[in-house]
Amino acid sequence: MDLNKLYFQHQIAVIQAANVNERRHRDCNRAKVDVLAREIEGIQAQLNARAANTWGGHWLPDGQWMPMSPAKSHDAA
Repeated sequence: MDLNKLYFQHQIAVIQAANVNERRHRDCNRAKVDVLAREIEGIQAQLNARAANTWGGHWLPDGQWMPMSPAKSHDAA
């Protein structure tokens, strides 16, 4: 699958999950965010992309998604 399409779907899912008040729908949307993040992470890992290890994250108590910090570059000379 096209990574740009997955990035787009992930962002839409994050927005939807953050804007849903009913717990059942919010949990479903959060699960979708997690699945998309794992899919992106897997594709990036297959490509040996450095960003692969940054696709984790967690939900804050206020319902916002907090992505992991970007990986620091080890190539700085």
